[in-house]
Amino acid sequence: MNTNKSTWQLFRRGAISGLARPPAFTRSAFTAASFGVLVLMASLVGCGPGRPGPTPSSPPQAAVEEHVLTLGQGELFARRTAPPDPVASLLVLHGGPGMSSGYLLDLEQLASMGIEVIAFDQRGSGASGRPDARWTLAAYHADVEAVVDALATAPFHLFGHSWGGLLAMTYAANHPEQVESLVLFGSAPPTRDALQRADASFQERVAELRQADVIGPPPEDPEDYLAWVLPSYFHDPGFAPPGALANQPIQPQVNRATWQALGAFDSRQELSGLGLPILFFYGESDPFGRSMAEASLEALETAQIEVVWLTGCGHFWHECPLQVLPRVAGFLRQQSAVP
Repeated sequence: MNTNKSTWQLFRRGAISGLARPPAFTRSAFTAASFGVLVLMASLVGCGPGRPGPTPSSPPQAAVEEHVLTLGQGELFARRTAPPDPVASLLVLHGGPGMSSGYLLDLEQLASMGIEVIAFDQRGSGASGRPDARWTLAAYHADVEAVVDALATAPFHLFGHSWGGLLAMTYAANHPEQVESLVLFGSAPPTRDALQRADASFQERVAELRQADVIGPPPEDPEDYLAWVLPSYFHDPGFAPPGALANQPIQPQVNRATWQALGAFDSRQELSGLGLPILFFYGESDPFGRSMAEASLEALETAQIEVVWLTGCGHFWHECPLQVLPRVAGFLRQQSAVP
């Protein structure tokens, strides 16, 4: 682990004294662009523009650090939450692209189970700037590696949600010596073709909710798109997300630029040799459809995969935390050979 203070500026360090009830959900807080969020808007929300505020869910005695890494022409904002003696280190990659790590804050509850949790805002998202003008997977991988060099100790575990799942899988394939295991939730698929099929499934879900008058016609202002379409992401369209899933706009230019840079991507070949242990979660009501999960599972044919199909859950674990968080902790402890 490198804690060179010439590279990282420590913004805050302290102990969280307990749990707090998150603020109420307000749909009017959501903003998004109409096109950019149609595909894998995984990290829908967070703690509002800028750096995340105090964690509503960090456990007692968990030390929280916030850092800024200077990288190229920009900065990356990161956050580490650790118990006194962590048994495993988990680096979490948020979805989007173009969202922030704010909605991942509830995963810091894993610290009460002995897991160190590290998350960061990806390039151009949240409180992070743009280190350079690239939006390729290689550029995102370089950012992950910079965070690893500063805050993580290899081998570590990697958690990827939606777009972050694709990023996690491909990073692990290119850095197998660093990654001990993968946890994937609602992961983006390894090919553009599978992504387009997933988007078609999502559009069907939106159409169904419109026909049932659960959501109305699409808004004229693209910044209102996410608030309008949000119920489509959940098993129960009436689900009220906790406060950590509110008040964070997407960066639509980042979303568009990234998918355009990836073009007709196909990562199946590089994933074909990935032999890591993988805990693979997928909501049975995920609006992107079961075929998106199957595309990833087929590409990971040589991995040691434990697949968990979640009932009563869509694209976010916030609907089913008791099915997810204890299982993640148990999996990581097992991989780290901790009883």
